[in-house]
Amino acid sequence: MVRLSPQYWLELLTEMGMKDCRSVRTPAELKVDSAGSTELLGRDEHAAFRRVVGKAMYASAVRPDIMYVSKELARCLAAPTSRDWVRAKRLLRYLAGTTDFVLTLTGHTVGSEEPQAVQVFADANWAAGESRRSTSGGCAFYRGVLLSTWSRTQPTITLSTAESELLALGTAAQEGQLVAHILAELGQSAPLRLHTDSTSARAAVNRRGVGRMKHLAVKQLWLQEGLRAGEFTIQKVPSLENLADFMTKTFTAARHEVLCQAIGLRVWTD
Repeated sequence: MVRLSPQYWLELLTEMGMKDCRSVRTPAELKVDSAGSTELLGRDEHAAFRRVVGKAMYASAVRPDIMYVSKELARCLAAPTSRDWVRAKRLLRYLAGTTDFVLTLTGHTVGSEEPQAVQVFADANWAAGESRRSTSGGCAFYRGVLLSTWSRTQPTITLSTAESELLALGTAAQEGQLVAHILAELGQSAPLRLHTDSTSARAAVNRRGVGRMKHLAVKQLWLQEGLRAGEFTIQKVPSLENLADFMTKTFTAARHEVLCQAIGLRVWTD
């Protein structure tokens, strides 16, 4: 198990005057309020915002539950607004109630039928946010151990859900190949298994040629060659069982708690 000391969060909450704030069950509202104030923060508030985001980004390596929200706030670092500051405070209120969370790295049942394989889950949130740039999320496992998680804004605006899911699958393949290559250097043979809940993305990789997606010929359809070469396989996973979903969007309190348990986050007990 890994965690940050509760003091890490308590010091930040005290610094922001929120030590005794009322906690909430999720790190962000289910839907972002686009009608909030767009007034730029002053110098002092801007500095405080940067500190909150920096501390959250550092912690997100062992707190997948705040990874997506931290990433979204980090996109506003250059010119945060009052609306962004409200979102940052919401994150702090969530952290106030989860200072004793720990991340369990082992004991996952992912790929239990083939423990020697690298299991990577991929997901995307299409056209999320005002910029309409999608988010790629994913997590990688080996022998029941969570190796890495990621939440990244895609570099271009995708034209469909299928395209955004395909880009997310490409990122997952790259992350999985990195793990597989490291294991190979250590003398461990580990096949790569990619998991996605997108039927369209899986179909695009399984067929030959670009079809109607000519703009993806160079960017992502290298996955077709990798699949035919046996570098990895792609498996369909139900949306509710796709752990990568955790790194792409916000959820209701009930769904958030389910995903926390599934990814291995729980309250620390001595």
